[in-house]
Amino acid sequence: MIGMGGRHNWRLTSVDSFILCLLILLVQSIPAHQEGFISIKCCGGEGQTDSSSITWISDDQWYPDETGCQNIARASSDNYTTGHDKVRYFYLGNSEKRCYSLPTTPDRDYLIRGTFPFSNSVVGSVSSTFDVLVGVTPIDLVDSSGESQVEGIFRATDQYIDFCLVQETGDPYISQLELRPLSDDSSYLDGKDSTVLLKLVDRVDLGNNGIPIRFPDDPHDRIWTSQDTERVSLSAITTINNTISKTVAKVPLKVLETAITNEYSFQFLYIDLETRDCNYTIFLHFFELDDNVRPGQRVFDIYINNEKQQANFDIKENGSNYSELALNVTANGSLNLTLARVENKSKFGPILNAYEIMQVRQWVEGTHHRDGMYVQ
Repeated sequence: MIGMGGRHNWRLTSVDSFILCLLILLVQSIPAHQEGFISIKCCGGEGQTDSSSITWISDDQWYPDETGCQNIARASSDNYTTGHDKVRYFYLGNSEKRCYSLPTTPDRDYLIRGTFPFSNSVVGSVSSTFDVLVGVTPIDLVDSSGESQVEGIFRATDQYIDFCLVQETGDPYISQLELRPLSDDSSYLDGKDSTVLLKLVDRVDLGNNGIPIRFPDDPHDRIWTSQDTERVSLSAITTINNTISKTVAKVPLKVLETAITNEYSFQFLYIDLETRDCNYTIFLHFFELDDNVRPGQRVFDIYINNEKQQANFDIKENGSNYSELALNVTANGSLNLTLARVENKSKFGPILNAYEIMQVRQWVEGTHHRDGMYVQ
């Protein structure tokens, strides 16, 4: 194994050399329409293309040793592994870590996503828990009793970012790792800066009862899942859809083509959040799909945890069918989002096409010295 030591401003170190060589290899292997994408199938083959036309590479450029490669015995859902049937285990000592260094461009925003199948899908595996870090910032704790994806959005401050697994109990593992550059007009970190990391809690395409929407419909390969009916508190929800030919929006048009509405109100409940005071940003995406609705006819209030965050909201107030909101809130353990028609003022009930919930985490500054970070 080759240890990665400290970085110095005046010379090219092993870290920089590795990133430079890796960048050259990635540029050569990634199609032009996926510029900046890094799609890794752990223990997989090179140059594989999935049903979304995404080209995947193996992680043998980081870890050529196949000792930790295991097959997934039970097929995982397309939401998570895109049909990939392998996982890489890292057999570590107490609190040791393993990282993947990925090339980035300073001051650019990125989405990073790791996929972790549950332990019962891997033959001979035992239960484990491990921390997931972006840089040195903890983003989640993976428990092998359930399948999960961990996704974060960050602003790059260097020419690389580390995605690390830190052992708690048992052996950490990973099946897929993805890095996606976001466009310059991305609003996720508006009003924020490189001192925060956004952890995805949920990203929902309302009214869509089919397969998740992602690349190529979403050029940034965000995964928009269908709604969880258990989170919607009212059963009298109407699903509406329409074809959108052209509009200026920060979400895919296909996501905006479906929505839910109710004559009076609807609510989404999250009761499984972290049980401590945490900051969240909720992104709401609206598109008026009913051509008969005029400005002032669909007006509603927006509440988070029963506190009014936006009064008299009208999608068409500014002459456009599209609108979006970003609402900041502090919550402990649970969160409810409610949209309610303004009585005696609105003809139509509230509508919502999609939403995203992000937990805001403080970015932890790392040191240039990388103890425990290796390329085997």
